[in-house]
Amino acid sequence: MSTDEITKHVVSVSSGLGSAYLWSLVLKEHPDAVGVFADVNGEDKDNYRFLREVHEALGGELVTLDNDGETIWDVFRRTRFLGNTRVDTCSRELKRLPIQRWLAANYDPETTLMHIAIDWTEAHRIPTNVEGWSSIGWQTAYWMNERYLDKNHALAWLETLGIRPPSLTEEGWPHANCKGGCVRAGHGQFAALYLLRPSAFAEWERNEAEFIEFIGKDVAILRDRRKSVQEPGKKVKPMPLSVLRERVDAGEIKPDLGDGACNCMSPIPGEG
Repeated sequence: MSTDEITKHVVSVSSGLGSAYLWSLVLKEHPDAVGVFADVNGEDKDNYRFLREVHEALGGELVTLDNDGETIWDVFRRTRFLGNTRVDTCSRELKRLPIQRWLAANYDPETTLMHIAIDWTEAHRIPTNVEGWSSIGWQTAYWMNERYLDKNHALAWLETLGIRPPSLTEEGWPHANCKGGCVRAGHGQFAALYLLRPSAFAEWERNEAEFIEFIGKDVAILRDRRKSVQEPGKKVKPMPLSVLRERVDAGEIKPDLGDGACNCMSPIPGEG
């Protein structure tokens, strides 16, 4: 990538801490940089407060793609597919594709740099991210990794603005998206959601159960990891959130806030 050819800078803004900090860094060097927020219409309400306050403080241009109000559960019903750790249909339909379409309508990939908030502690995610975006023609940059910046730097910056981080970040969640849940999350994170944010977990459980009834198939976000059901040649058994809840109550599954990370902005090569 020749930086001499880059004239436009776009920052993927998620309503979380890391991307807000990255946006501030890019704006310092490129005041005309544009933030783009693709709304899944189901973030924790405090995320929207945080994004509004950061936008007011930074003063840069923020484009919001509202997806016509569609939620991840609307996507699952429309596509007749429940997202899981292997296929994040929700991220594709509500994050990546809307941003890709908006980029294609407004920018030249030869002169535009897309900034992604992956810091040095998550550097293992960058090669896949680069491959996905480059396969559809877009150049990407990862300043938080390149400059050895992380959540602690972002929190210190936020303190200078007098802005509280999103509630989920304050509570120690690995990301602030989708009210603490994610189809890519593991057993431990959903167990933590059940114990620490029971109303959010109940919403996830209810929506999953409604989708299972809608589709009429034995599906679930999670897979049963017990050795007794993972025999050679045996089909992977889905494990609904209602079952996870029962196993957490029985002490079989422990909460783990580190058991999951948002990867919404990593396209599958050729996706589009």
